[in-house]
Amino acid sequence: MIKAEKDGKKRTKLILLKMIVENEVKEIQEAGKKLYIHRNTIAIWLKKYREGGIKKLLEVKKLGNQEGKLKYLSEEQLNKLKEALKNEKGFNFYKEIQIWIKKEFKVEIPYDTLWNLVRKRLKAKLKVPRPVNIRKDIEKEDAFKKTLLKN
Repeated sequence: MIKAEKDGKKRTKLILLKMIVENEVKEIQEAGKKLYIHRNTIAIWLKKYREGGIKKLLEVKKLGNQEGKLKYLSEEQLNKLKEALKNEKGFNFYKEIQIWIKKEFKVEIPYDTLWNLVRKRLKAKLKVPRPVNIRKDIEKEDAFKKTLLKN
């Protein structure tokens, strides 16, 4: 099983069991030192093993929102946000988006959650214009463009 296992954490758990069966270790601390794992983690693993055997020991619990459901916004609200982000004016700051969502949907979303929603799920970026020099002469720029187009 150890050789066949691709998940490193599961493999380590199996190695722990092998070490116990072959009497390579007598105490949790000793196993922890050999596997470079904290003794409390090993104690938790052994407790799981006693409760449900190898199946329970190798069970991996998924954390978080696994169905891909949104915690704060419905699909309809998400689509409205997507359209607002596509708008030419758009948003300059994530705080602006937070305020817009609060005003539109009466929902408060934490900043980090909102950032992940916009950047990772919607794959959108804020509409922040490139910086322009305050001393820029617009008339000279227009004249340059005209001469550039003639040549």
